[in-house]
Amino acid sequence: LKRQIIGQLNRMSEDNLTPIFKAMEGIYRLNSNSVVNELLITSTCEVCVHSTQIMVSHIPSYAALLSGLHIGVGKDVGAYAIEKIVAKLNGLLKKGENLRAEMGNLTLLLAYLYTFGVSHCLLIYDMIRLLVLKFGEVEVELLLLLLKHCGAKLKSDNPSALKEVVSLIQEQSEQVVKANGKEHNQRVQFMMDAILDLKKKRKRRENQIDDKIRRLKKWLVTIKTYKNHFGVTSLRISWKDLTDGALNRGRWWLVGSAWTNATVDQPSRKEKEIDHTKIDKKAEGESKLFSLAAQQRMNTSVRKSVFCIIMGASDFEDAFERLTRLELSGKQDREIMKVLVDCCGQEKAYNPYYALLAERFCEYESKYKFTLQLTFWDVFKQLETTSARRSANLARLLAHLIIKNRISIGILKVIEAEKLSSSGILFHKVLFYTIINDTDNETFVSVFKRVGHGAVENSFVCSTIAVLLNKFSVKMNDDWPDDKKKAYRKRLKIATKMLDGF
Repeated sequence: LKRQIIGQLNRMSEDNLTPIFKAMEGIYRLNSNSVVNELLITSTCEVCVHSTQIMVSHIPSYAALLSGLHIGVGKDVGAYAIEKIVAKLNGLLKKGENLRAEMGNLTLLLAYLYTFGVSHCLLIYDMIRLLVLKFGEVEVELLLLLLKHCGAKLKSDNPSALKEVVSLIQEQSEQVVKANGKEHNQRVQFMMDAILDLKKKRKRRENQIDDKIRRLKKWLVTIKTYKNHFGVTSLRISWKDLTDGALNRGRWWLVGSAWTNATVDQPSRKEKEIDHTKIDKKAEGESKLFSLAAQQRMNTSVRKSVFCIIMGASDFEDAFERLTRLELSGKQDREIMKVLVDCCGQEKAYNPYYALLAERFCEYESKYKFTLQLTFWDVFKQLETTSARRSANLARLLAHLIIKNRISIGILKVIEAEKLSSSGILFHKVLFYTIINDTDNETFVSVFKRVGHGAVENSFVCSTIAVLLNKFSVKMNDDWPDDKKKAYRKRLKIATKMLDGF
């Protein structure tokens, strides 16, 4: 069996990925998954984890194969690969052995498994924090590899965590400089520049590796199409889960693999009773959500499930993870945006939770942007009969998405200004007021710049938005401070001038 697997890995190239994938699928069908997993990961590490050179050009193809098997065979393939790679890398880091090439290759395997959607950014950020705390020469080199090969994806997946990491690196850098009494070497300085590029959204020059990654991602899309598995989600496993939790609590990310170690303190009888009370309350809460879903005209099982998850989640990240696990097929995933917009409109006061959740889905896949656009066009058709509260809530939701560049302000091109009702007028007043007042200068300019960028056919769109802006922007109040009036007037002029210029 090992000879068969090594024989397939020895044929590795971009052109051979599909036949290798199908051959490995056949091996998995005829043998135990656990045995094949062990032999496959061991053989992959033997090929990729070279002791003298970092296999930058070869590792992406092997990581893509593992990602394809993660999609086609099951999540246990990707989970086993991540666990074994992290165990090897963690062992080398703890021993402090100066095996740069081996550690670099293991780091690249983790980076590309994340890039191809097997692991979550949580694991990579945990690794970055671990490396920053040590901040030795080897750790700096590993940080550089991570930032170079998956930095842009880290930025898009969780920008707030990147800010935290940047501040941590700056603090650690200052401490090292004080301790050594001299400035950093070129490696550390280059890493700091790379992080600054990410933070300021600068793009480094693309190379052949970037082209290869794009081709491999396209290949993974063909595998998802071939297996009809579009709902496969990343494994949200932390570094601690893999290094400590697997021994004490089992592998909670695999069905049937979670357990409680006898050495871990067991809850008392009283604590167990409290836990049962919590379970009863949770069940009661879910029952209430289902009855509320029926009241809100959630008339299909998909809409009810989406509604209960959105309303019952602890935060927008929790809601996103639970919704992506639904594995909706075909056009069912459109219901997520429709229910989200409907729930936002029903709130007594605007809740930014819905905007953050919608933004998260737009970051995840571009198809949700299109669904949101269609949903808002349906909203525009119903503005005549919409309540003032719902109009204001949805206007602020749309303003947030426009400001964050998830939807273009060109979505307003379907509006007919002369036919707007009082609710429609309120909607546009709240929308333009939020865009004008809740943005910095650069973001404000980019909102209007995007709609007319390099497109002659967009002149109609720009003229429509200019009419709406001039007709329905909020009139300045006498109670406003002079500086607010001046800034508001200036921004109106800038927007009008930009739209007329296009």
